[in-house]
Amino acid sequence: MVHEEFVDRPFRSSRPGSSSANERRSSGPTVLDLPVSDADATSGPKILPNLGELNKAPTLARQGEQALSPWRAVARAKGRPGYFLAKRCLDCALALLAIAVLAPVLLVTALLVRLTSRGPAIFLQERVGFGGRHFKMYKFRSMYINSDDRLHQLAYEQFLRGERTHGKVDGALLAARVQETEEQASTKITAPAKPRRSGVPRDPRITPLGYLLRRTSIDELPQFFNVLRGEMSLVGPRPPIPYEVGLYQSWHLGRLDTLPGITGLWQVHGRSRVTFDQMVQMDLEYIQKQSFWYDVKLLLLTIPAVLSRKGAY
Repeated sequence: MVHEEFVDRPFRSSRPGSSSANERRSSGPTVLDLPVSDADATSGPKILPNLGELNKAPTLARQGEQALSPWRAVARAKGRPGYFLAKRCLDCALALLAIAVLAPVLLVTALLVRLTSRGPAIFLQERVGFGGRHFKMYKFRSMYINSDDRLHQLAYEQFLRGERTHGKVDGALLAARVQETEEQASTKITAPAKPRRSGVPRDPRITPLGYLLRRTSIDELPQFFNVLRGEMSLVGPRPPIPYEVGLYQSWHLGRLDTLPGITGLWQVHGRSRVTFDQMVQMDLEYIQKQSFWYDVKLLLLTIPAVLSRKGAY
C-alpha cells in the first residue's frame, strides 16, 4: 500500500503548530545554499553548475567537517552526537551480525555472479552521500560489463520530470533507443526482450541472475561493508548517482542532509509505486523524524517489505 500521506500533500519542514521562524529541528533537512534561479520552483530540473560545490556548501559541510568521517560530520552538523553515536553503534553491531550470518549467501552469490557472466562479482559505483561527499558503494554485479549507462540517465531524467513511474529502463525507452540508433547507423540491432508477466519489459543489460538478485535485494548485501566504513547507515535515504544529483531542483538536495542508508521510509512504503517528488518527500520526512527508535521501527518494517517484494524492480 502506497504511503498515502505523501500523495497530493506538499512537504512542510515544520511540525503542525510550530513556527519555523522561531524553531528549527536540528535533524531537519537543509537545502543547499547554491545559486538557484527563481524559476526553479516551476521549471524542470536544473543542472547544477558543479557538483564539487556540494562539498563547499556551508549548510551541509561546514568548515573542518571534511576531515571527519561522514557519520561524525553529520553528528556535528546536526548537533545530535548522542543520537548519531547510538545510530553508529547499532549500525556496526547489526552489520557485523548480518555479514557473519549471511556469509554463505555472500560467498555463493559472488561465485554465481562470476560463473554466469564475465566480469567481477562486486560492482563499485560512485554515489553521493552526506553533504555531497562522493564514495564507492558496493553491490553484487547484476548487469553485463560495459553496459550503456546513458539509457539509465535518460530513464531517470524522465522519472524526475514525472514522465514515468520509475527510473528504470523499460521497453518503451529501449524501443526509442533502437529506433534512434538505427536512424544513425544501418547496423543490425537486437530487438528488446519480451515483456515479463508483470508487464515490465526486461532490460537487456541485466543478466538473468541479476534479475533474481534485484528482486530479492540480494545485490544490496555488500553495502553492509559501506555501513562498517561509516559511509552509509542501515537506515537513511538511498544515495544517488552523481548525474542524478545534477538533475535535482534545489529542494531535492535536502535529502543529502543525513547519512544515506540501505533501507528507509521509501523502501518500506514506496519503492516503484510513488513518484520521484513523493520519494524525496519521504526522505525529508525521515530526516525530520529520525531517532534511534524510529530507525529500529523502519528496520523491522523492512523485513516484510523485502519478503513481499512489493514495488521491487
